[in-house]
Amino acid sequence: MTAVLSTKGLGKRYRRRWALSDCTLQIPAGHVVGLVGPNGAGKTTLLNLAVGLLAPTEGTVEILGGIPAGSNSQLAKVGFVAQDTPTYAGLSIADHLRLGAHLNPGWDPGLAKARISQLGLDPEQKAGKLSGGQRAQLALTLAIAKRPEVLILDEPIASLDPLARREFLQTLMAVTAEHELSVVMSSHLVSDLERICDYLIVLVASRVRVAGEVDALLASHYQVTGPRRDMESLPAGWDIISASHTDRQTTLLVLNRLEPALFGARGVAPIGYAAFALALGVTAGVLIRRTVPAMAATLAAFTAVQFAWPNWIRPHLIPPAVVRERLGTHFNDLIVSQPGGRMTITGTWYKAGVWLLSNQTVTPSGHVFTGPATSACLGNSTQACIAWLARQKLAQVVTYQPASRFWAFQWYESAVFVVLAAALGVLCLWWMNRCRA
Repeated sequence: MTAVLSTKGLGKRYRRRWALSDCTLQIPAGHVVGLVGPNGAGKTTLLNLAVGLLAPTEGTVEILGGIPAGSNSQLAKVGFVAQDTPTYAGLSIADHLRLGAHLNPGWDPGLAKARISQLGLDPEQKAGKLSGGQRAQLALTLAIAKRPEVLILDEPIASLDPLARREFLQTLMAVTAEHELSVVMSSHLVSDLERICDYLIVLVASRVRVAGEVDALLASHYQVTGPRRDMESLPAGWDIISASHTDRQTTLLVLNRLEPALFGARGVAPIGYAAFALALGVTAGVLIRRTVPAMAATLAAFTAVQFAWPNWIRPHLIPPAVVRERLGTHFNDLIVSQPGGRMTITGTWYKAGVWLLSNQTVTPSGHVFTGPATSACLGNSTQACIAWLARQKLAQVVTYQPASRFWAFQWYESAVFVVLAAALGVLCLWWMNRCRA
Protein backbone atom coordinates (compact mmCIF):
# COMPACT_ATOMS: atom_id res chain seq x y z
CA MET A 1 0.00 0.00 0.00
CA THR A 2 1.31 3.47 -0.94
CA ALA A 3 2.42 5.55 2.01
CA VAL A 4 0.37 8.67 2.69
CA LEU A 5 3.49 10.68 3.46
CA SER A 6 7.09 9.65 2.94
CA THR A 7 10.12 11.81 3.69
CA LYS A 8 13.83 11.12 3.68
CA GLY A 9 16.33 13.51 5.23
CA LEU A 10 13.85 16.34 4.68
CA GLY A 11 14.91 19.79 5.81
CA LYS A 12 13.87 23.43 5.36
CA ARG A 13 16.13 26.35 6.20
CA TYR A 14 15.36 30.06 6.39
CA ARG A 15 18.73 31.80 6.14
CA ARG A 16 20.65 30.44 9.15
CA ARG A 17 17.71 28.91 10.99
CA TRP A 18 16.47 25.38 10.30
CA ALA A 19 12.68 25.18 10.63
CA LEU A 20 12.86 21.43 9.98
CA SER A 21 15.88 19.16 9.77
CA ASP A 22 16.69 15.52 9.01
CA CYS A 23 13.04 14.43 8.93
CA THR A 24 12.58 10.81 7.84
CA LEU A 25 9.05 9.40 7.99
CA GLN A 26 6.94 6.66 6.45
CA ILE A 27 3.25 7.05 7.33
CA PRO A 28 1.02 4.18 6.15
CA ALA A 29 -2.39 4.82 4.64
CA GLY A 30 -5.61 4.31 6.54
CA HIS A 31 -4.60 6.14 9.72
CA VAL A 32 -5.66 9.30 11.52
CA VAL A 33 -2.24 10.76 12.25
CA GLY A 34 -1.58 13.26 15.00
CA LEU A 35 1.41 15.53 14.49
CA VAL A 36 2.23 17.07 17.86
CA GLY A 37 4.90 19.28 19.31
CA PRO A 38 5.41 22.67 20.95
CA ASN A 39 5.02 25.92 19.04
CA GLY A 40 7.94 26.40 16.68
CA ALA A 41 8.73 22.67 16.48
CA GLY A 42 8.30 22.56 12.67
CA LYS A 43 4.78 21.14 12.31
CA THR A 44 3.51 23.79 9.89
CA THR A 45 6.73 23.64 7.88
CA LEU A 46 6.42 19.85 7.46
CA LEU A 47 2.79 20.07 6.33
CA ASN A 48 3.50 22.96 3.93
CA LEU A 49 6.29 20.87 2.40
CA ALA A 50 3.91 17.91 2.15
CA VAL A 51 1.33 19.86 0.14
CA GLY A 52 3.83 21.70 -2.06
CA LEU A 53 3.50 25.19 -0.60
CA LEU A 54 7.20 25.13 0.28
CA ALA A 55 10.20 23.64 -1.50
CA PRO A 56 12.66 21.62 0.62
CA THR A 57 16.18 22.84 1.24
CA GLU A 58 17.40 19.26 1.42
CA GLY A 59 16.00 15.74 1.27
CA THR A 60 12.89 14.42 -0.43
CA VAL A 61 9.16 14.33 0.28
CA GLU A 62 6.39 12.33 -1.41
CA ILE A 63 2.67 12.30 -0.76
CA LEU A 64 0.62 9.35 -2.00
CA GLY A 65 3.63 8.24 -4.01
CA GLY A 66 4.05 11.48 -5.97
CA ILE A 67 5.72 14.86 -5.76
CA PRO A 68 3.61 17.37 -3.78
CA ALA A 69 1.58 19.58 -6.15
CA GLY A 70 3.48 17.98 -9.04
CA SER A 71 0.41 17.74 -11.28
CA ASN A 72 -3.31 18.48 -11.36
CA SER A 73 -4.10 14.85 -10.58
CA GLN A 74 -1.75 14.96 -7.60
CA LEU A 75 -3.40 18.17 -6.31
CA ALA A 76 -6.82 16.50 -6.55
CA LYS A 77 -5.74 13.74 -4.16
CA VAL A 78 -5.01 16.11 -1.26
CA GLY A 79 -7.40 18.18 0.82
CA PHE A 80 -5.65 20.87 2.88
CA VAL A 81 -6.88 23.18 5.62
CA ALA A 82 -4.26 25.74 6.64
CA GLN A 83 -3.60 26.95 10.17
CA ASP A 84 -5.89 29.99 10.02
CA THR A 85 -8.69 28.06 8.20
CA PRO A 86 -8.64 30.66 5.40
CA THR A 87 -11.88 31.76 3.78
CA TYR A 88 -12.79 34.84 1.76
CA ALA A 89 -14.58 37.27 4.06
CA GLY A 90 -16.40 39.01 1.21
CA LEU A 91 -17.76 35.81 -0.35
CA SER A 92 -20.85 33.98 0.77
CA ILE A 93 -20.90 30.28 1.65
CA ALA A 94 -22.59 29.58 -1.70
CA ASP A 95 -19.81 31.52 -3.46
CA HIS A 96 -17.22 29.34 -1.75
CA LEU A 97 -18.97 26.20 -2.94
CA ARG A 98 -19.15 27.50 -6.53
CA LEU A 99 -15.45 28.40 -6.37
CA GLY A 100 -14.65 24.93 -5.09
CA ALA A 101 -16.60 23.35 -7.95
CA HIS A 102 -14.75 25.54 -10.48
CA LEU A 103 -11.28 24.71 -9.13
CA ASN A 104 -11.66 20.99 -8.39
CA PRO A 105 -12.55 18.52 -11.18
CA GLY A 106 -13.65 15.86 -8.69
CA TRP A 107 -15.95 18.20 -6.76
CA ASP A 108 -19.02 16.59 -5.16
CA PRO A 109 -21.73 19.30 -5.05
CA GLY A 110 -24.21 17.02 -3.30
CA LEU A 111 -21.77 16.33 -0.47
CA ALA A 112 -20.94 20.03 -0.07
CA LYS A 113 -24.58 21.15 0.05
CA ALA A 114 -25.54 18.31 2.40
CA ARG A 115 -22.79 19.26 4.84
CA ILE A 116 -23.72 22.95 4.81
CA SER A 117 -27.34 22.01 5.48
CA GLN A 118 -26.32 19.58 8.23
CA LEU A 119 -24.28 22.33 9.90
CA GLY A 120 -27.28 24.67 9.82
CA LEU A 121 -25.44 27.38 7.87
CA ASP A 122 -27.15 29.90 5.60
CA PRO A 123 -25.61 29.60 2.10
CA GLU A 124 -26.09 33.34 1.53
CA GLN A 125 -24.23 34.38 4.66
CA LYS A 126 -20.84 36.05 4.15
CA ALA A 127 -17.83 34.12 5.46
CA GLY A 128 -16.68 37.23 7.31
CA LYS A 129 -19.81 37.05 9.48
CA LEU A 130 -19.21 33.44 10.56
CA SER A 131 -17.83 32.44 13.95
CA GLY A 132 -14.42 30.81 14.20
CA GLY A 133 -15.96 27.37 14.52
CA GLN A 134 -18.24 27.93 11.52
CA ARG A 135 -15.31 29.10 9.36
CA ALA A 136 -13.38 25.97 10.36
CA GLN A 137 -16.37 23.81 9.38
CA LEU A 138 -16.66 25.64 6.04
CA ALA A 139 -12.95 25.09 5.35
CA LEU A 140 -13.30 21.40 6.21
CA THR A 141 -16.32 21.13 3.89
CA LEU A 142 -14.32 22.64 1.01
CA ALA A 143 -11.49 20.19 1.68
CA ILE A 144 -13.61 17.03 1.76
CA ALA A 145 -16.01 17.95 -1.07
CA LYS A 146 -13.12 17.71 -3.55
CA ARG A 147 -13.08 13.98 -2.68
CA PRO A 148 -9.41 13.71 -1.69
CA GLU A 149 -7.57 10.57 -0.66
CA VAL A 150 -5.86 12.31 2.25
CA LEU A 151 -6.80 15.28 4.45
CA ILE A 152 -4.02 17.45 5.84
CA LEU A 153 -5.09 19.80 8.62
CA ASP A 154 -2.69 22.33 10.13
CA GLU A 155 -3.90 23.16 13.67
CA PRO A 156 -7.45 23.87 12.48
CA ILE A 157 -8.82 23.97 16.03
CA ALA A 158 -6.09 25.97 17.76
CA SER A 159 -8.14 29.17 17.97
CA LEU A 160 -11.52 27.56 18.68
CA ASP A 161 -13.31 27.43 22.01
CA PRO A 162 -13.74 23.98 23.66
CA LEU A 163 -17.28 23.47 22.35
CA ALA A 164 -16.34 24.37 18.78
CA ARG A 165 -13.26 22.10 19.01
CA ARG A 166 -15.41 19.18 20.11
CA GLU A 167 -17.92 19.74 17.31
CA PHE A 168 -15.13 20.00 14.72
CA LEU A 169 -13.49 16.77 15.92
CA GLN A 170 -16.83 14.93 15.95
CA THR A 171 -17.42 16.03 12.37
CA LEU A 172 -13.90 14.99 11.38
CA MET A 173 -14.35 11.51 12.90
CA ALA A 174 -17.66 11.03 11.09
CA VAL A 175 -16.22 12.18 7.75
CA THR A 176 -13.14 10.01 8.13
CA ALA A 177 -15.19 6.90 8.82
CA GLU A 178 -17.76 7.59 6.09
CA HIS A 179 -15.29 8.34 3.29
CA GLU A 180 -12.37 6.13 4.47
CA LEU A 181 -9.90 9.00 4.38
CA SER A 182 -6.36 9.13 5.65
CA VAL A 183 -5.85 12.18 7.86
CA VAL A 184 -2.73 14.03 9.00
CA MET A 185 -3.57 16.64 11.63
CA SER A 186 -1.21 18.83 13.59
CA SER A 187 -1.83 20.36 16.99
CA HIS A 188 -0.06 21.32 20.19
CA LEU A 189 -3.19 20.25 22.13
CA VAL A 190 -2.54 16.56 22.77
CA SER A 191 -5.79 16.19 24.71
CA ASP A 192 -7.73 16.89 21.51
CA LEU A 193 -5.75 14.55 19.28
CA GLU A 194 -5.87 11.59 21.66
CA ARG A 195 -9.62 11.26 21.04
CA ILE A 196 -9.29 10.51 17.33
CA CYS A 197 -5.69 9.62 16.38
CA ASP A 198 -4.29 6.11 16.06
CA TYR A 199 -0.84 7.16 14.79
CA LEU A 200 1.41 9.73 16.42
CA ILE A 201 4.40 11.82 15.35
CA VAL A 202 6.20 14.00 17.89
CA LEU A 203 8.28 16.92 16.62
CA VAL A 204 10.62 18.70 19.03
CA ALA A 205 13.15 21.35 18.03
CA SER A 206 12.65 20.69 14.29
CA ARG A 207 13.34 16.95 14.59
CA VAL A 208 11.15 13.85 14.74
CA ARG A 209 11.57 12.32 18.19
CA VAL A 210 8.83 9.66 18.16
CA ALA A 211 6.70 8.15 15.38
CA GLY A 212 4.44 5.10 15.33
CA GLU A 213 1.04 3.64 16.08
CA VAL A 214 -0.38 4.93 19.34
CA ASP A 215 -0.91 1.50 20.93
CA ALA A 216 2.68 0.46 20.19
CA LEU A 217 4.07 3.75 21.51
CA LEU A 218 2.08 3.48 24.73
CA ALA A 219 3.33 -0.07 25.24
CA SER A 220 6.97 0.85 24.67
CA HIS A 221 7.30 4.25 26.39
CA TYR A 222 7.02 5.29 30.02
CA GLN A 223 6.91 8.60 31.81
CA VAL A 224 8.99 8.63 34.95
CA THR A 225 8.73 11.39 37.55
CA GLY A 226 10.84 11.67 40.68
CA PRO A 227 13.34 13.76 42.65
CA ARG A 228 15.72 15.77 40.51
CA ARG A 229 18.67 13.71 39.25
CA ASP A 230 21.63 14.21 36.96
CA MET A 231 21.34 12.29 33.70
CA GLU A 232 24.63 10.49 34.42
CA SER A 233 23.17 8.92 37.58
CA LEU A 234 20.27 7.18 35.82
CA PRO A 235 20.17 3.35 35.68
CA ALA A 236 22.08 1.66 32.85
CA GLY A 237 20.00 0.73 29.82
CA TRP A 238 17.51 3.59 29.98
CA ASP A 239 16.93 5.17 26.57
CA ILE A 240 15.84 8.74 27.33
CA ILE A 241 13.65 10.36 24.66
CA SER A 242 13.18 13.66 26.50
CA ALA A 243 13.84 15.13 29.94
CA SER A 244 12.56 18.15 31.83
CA HIS A 245 13.68 19.45 35.22
CA THR A 246 12.49 21.77 37.93
CA ASP A 247 14.38 22.70 41.07
CA ARG A 248 13.15 19.56 42.84
CA GLN A 249 11.77 17.22 40.20
CA THR A 250 12.84 15.39 37.04
CA THR A 251 10.39 14.05 34.44
CA LEU A 252 11.64 11.63 31.80
CA LEU A 253 10.14 9.94 28.75
CA VAL A 254 11.80 6.53 28.62
CA LEU A 255 11.83 4.11 25.67
CA ASN A 256 11.54 0.44 26.64
CA ARG A 257 14.11 -1.09 24.30
CA LEU A 258 13.26 -4.62 25.48
CA GLU A 259 9.67 -4.31 24.25
CA PRO A 260 9.39 -7.17 21.69
CA ALA A 261 7.95 -4.88 19.02
CA LEU A 262 11.09 -2.68 19.16
CA PHE A 263 13.86 -5.08 20.16
CA GLY A 264 14.32 -6.62 16.72
CA ALA A 265 14.67 -3.27 14.97
CA ARG A 266 17.59 -1.97 17.05
CA GLY A 267 21.11 -2.96 18.01
CA VAL A 268 23.00 -5.89 16.42
CA ALA A 269 20.21 -8.48 16.46
CA PRO A 270 19.02 -7.52 12.92
CA ILE A 271 22.43 -8.65 11.60
CA GLY A 272 21.76 -12.14 12.93
CA TYR A 273 18.23 -12.10 11.50
CA ALA A 274 19.52 -11.11 8.07
CA ALA A 275 22.19 -13.84 8.06
CA PHE A 276 19.64 -16.45 9.14
CA ALA A 277 17.07 -15.33 6.54
CA LEU A 278 19.67 -15.51 3.76
CA ALA A 279 20.86 -18.96 4.84
CA LEU A 280 17.27 -20.15 5.19
CA GLY A 281 16.43 -19.00 1.65
CA VAL A 282 19.53 -20.67 0.18
CA THR A 283 18.78 -23.89 2.05
CA ALA A 284 15.17 -23.95 0.84
CA GLY A 285 16.35 -23.37 -2.72
CA VAL A 286 18.92 -26.17 -2.54
CA LEU A 287 16.50 -28.67 -1.03
CA ILE A 288 13.34 -27.84 -3.00
CA ARG A 289 14.88 -26.65 -6.30
CA ARG A 290 11.74 -24.81 -7.35
CA THR A 291 11.63 -21.03 -7.00
CA VAL A 292 8.07 -20.33 -5.84
CA PRO A 293 7.78 -23.25 -3.38
CA ALA A 294 11.22 -22.39 -2.00
CA MET A 295 10.22 -18.75 -1.46
CA ALA A 296 6.97 -19.82 0.21
CA ALA A 297 8.80 -22.24 2.49
CA THR A 298 11.37 -19.58 3.41
CA LEU A 299 8.68 -17.04 4.24
CA ALA A 300 6.66 -19.53 6.31
CA ALA A 301 9.70 -20.76 8.26
CA PHE A 302 11.08 -17.28 8.96
CA THR A 303 7.65 -16.00 10.04
CA ALA A 304 7.25 -18.95 12.40
CA VAL A 305 10.67 -18.32 13.94
CA GLN A 306 10.00 -14.59 14.34
CA PHE A 307 6.73 -15.39 16.13
CA ALA A 308 8.05 -18.16 18.36
CA TRP A 309 11.36 -16.58 19.33
CA PRO A 310 10.21 -13.46 21.25
CA ASN A 311 7.30 -15.30 22.88
CA TRP A 312 8.88 -18.58 23.99
CA ILE A 313 12.67 -18.47 23.64
CA ARG A 314 14.01 -14.93 24.17
CA PRO A 315 12.49 -14.53 27.68
CA HIS A 316 14.62 -17.47 28.87
CA LEU A 317 17.96 -16.67 27.18
CA ILE A 318 18.90 -15.06 30.48
CA PRO A 319 17.21 -16.14 33.75
CA PRO A 320 14.68 -13.40 34.58
CA ALA A 321 14.70 -11.33 37.74
CA VAL A 322 11.98 -12.25 40.24
CA VAL A 323 10.31 -9.97 42.78
CA ARG A 324 8.05 -11.36 45.50
CA GLU A 325 6.31 -9.02 47.91
CA ARG A 326 3.19 -8.81 50.02
CA LEU A 327 0.21 -7.87 47.91
CA GLY A 328 -0.98 -4.32 48.57
CA THR A 329 -4.39 -3.92 50.13
CA HIS A 330 -5.26 -0.54 48.62
CA PHE A 331 -7.65 -0.53 45.71
CA ASN A 332 -5.38 1.90 43.86
CA ASP A 333 -2.77 -0.89 43.76
CA LEU A 334 -5.08 -3.75 42.78
CA ILE A 335 -7.15 -4.92 39.85
CA VAL A 336 -9.96 -7.14 41.18
CA SER A 337 -12.15 -8.92 38.63
CA GLN A 338 -14.85 -11.54 39.16
CA PRO A 339 -15.94 -12.78 35.71
CA GLY A 340 -18.20 -15.82 35.60
CA GLY A 341 -18.26 -16.11 39.38
CA ARG A 342 -14.45 -16.63 39.61
CA MET A 343 -12.24 -14.10 41.36
CA THR A 344 -8.81 -13.00 40.16
CA ILE A 345 -6.58 -10.34 41.69
CA THR A 346 -3.66 -8.61 39.99
CA GLY A 347 -1.36 -6.19 41.78
CA THR A 348 -0.13 -3.24 39.75
CA TRP A 349 3.64 -3.17 39.32
CA TYR A 350 5.76 -0.65 37.47
CA LYS A 351 9.43 -0.18 36.75
CA ALA A 352 10.56 1.98 33.84
CA GLY A 353 12.15 0.30 30.84
CA VAL A 354 11.79 -3.33 31.95
CA TRP A 355 10.38 -6.24 29.97
CA LEU A 356 7.55 -7.56 32.15
CA LEU A 357 7.17 -11.33 31.68
CA SER A 358 4.56 -12.25 34.29
CA ASN A 359 2.65 -10.75 37.17
CA GLN A 360 0.85 -13.27 39.36
CA THR A 361 -0.97 -13.29 42.65
CA VAL A 362 -0.12 -16.38 44.73
CA THR A 363 -1.33 -17.93 47.96
CA PRO A 364 0.95 -18.55 50.97
CA SER A 365 1.53 -22.07 49.61
CA GLY A 366 2.81 -20.65 46.30
CA HIS A 367 -0.16 -21.52 44.08
CA VAL A 368 -1.68 -18.97 41.70
CA PHE A 369 -4.70 -17.48 43.41
CA THR A 370 -8.08 -18.05 41.84
CA GLY A 371 -11.30 -18.85 43.57
CA PRO A 372 -15.01 -18.27 43.74
CA ALA A 373 -16.20 -14.68 43.92
CA THR A 374 -16.56 -13.46 47.47
CA SER A 375 -19.53 -11.46 48.67
CA ALA A 376 -17.13 -9.12 50.49
CA CYS A 377 -15.94 -7.76 47.14
CA LEU A 378 -19.23 -7.95 45.26
CA GLY A 379 -20.91 -5.08 47.09
CA ASN A 380 -20.02 -1.44 47.42
CA SER A 381 -18.08 -1.80 50.67
CA THR A 382 -14.43 -1.13 49.88
CA GLN A 383 -13.39 -1.63 53.51
CA ALA A 384 -14.97 -5.11 53.65
CA CYS A 385 -13.11 -6.18 50.53
CA ILE A 386 -9.80 -4.79 51.81
CA ALA A 387 -10.25 -6.62 55.11
CA TRP A 388 -10.98 -9.88 53.27
CA LEU A 389 -7.90 -9.51 51.07
CA ALA A 390 -5.69 -8.85 54.11
CA ARG A 391 -6.81 -12.14 55.71
CA GLN A 392 -5.77 -14.13 52.62
CA LYS A 393 -2.06 -13.16 53.03
CA LEU A 394 -1.58 -13.10 49.28
CA ALA A 395 1.72 -12.27 47.59
CA GLN A 396 2.60 -10.74 44.27
CA VAL A 397 5.26 -12.49 42.17
CA VAL A 398 6.68 -10.55 39.24
CA THR A 399 9.23 -11.86 36.72
CA TYR A 400 10.94 -9.41 34.40
CA GLN A 401 14.07 -8.64 32.42
CA PRO A 402 15.82 -5.39 33.47
CA ALA A 403 16.56 -2.69 30.92
CA SER A 404 20.29 -3.07 31.64
CA ARG A 405 20.25 -6.47 29.87
CA PHE A 406 19.36 -5.02 26.47
CA TRP A 407 22.82 -5.43 24.95
CA ALA A 408 23.33 -8.84 26.51
CA PHE A 409 20.12 -10.01 24.82
CA GLN A 410 21.21 -8.36 21.57
CA TRP A 411 24.56 -10.17 21.46
CA TYR A 412 23.14 -13.52 22.57
CA GLU A 413 20.36 -13.39 20.01
CA SER A 414 22.61 -12.23 17.19
CA ALA A 415 25.08 -15.02 17.99
CA VAL A 416 22.34 -17.67 18.04
CA PHE A 417 21.02 -16.67 14.63
CA VAL A 418 24.52 -16.44 13.13
CA VAL A 419 25.23 -19.97 14.40
CA LEU A 420 21.93 -21.18 12.94
CA ALA A 421 22.87 -19.56 9.63
CA ALA A 422 26.24 -21.31 9.70
CA ALA A 423 24.55 -24.63 10.47
CA LEU A 424 22.22 -24.19 7.50
CA GLY A 425 25.24 -23.39 5.32
CA VAL A 426 26.92 -26.62 6.41
CA LEU A 427 23.68 -28.50 5.68
CA CYS A 428 23.61 -27.04 2.15
CA LEU A 429 27.20 -28.09 1.46
CA TRP A 430 26.56 -31.59 2.78
CA TRP A 431 23.41 -31.95 0.68
CA MET A 432 25.12 -30.75 -2.50
CA ASN A 433 28.07 -33.14 -1.97
CA ARG A 434 25.64 -35.98 -1.32
CA CYS A 435 23.73 -35.22 -4.52
CA ARG A 436 26.96 -35.19 -6.56
CA ALA A 437 27.97 -38.54 -5.12
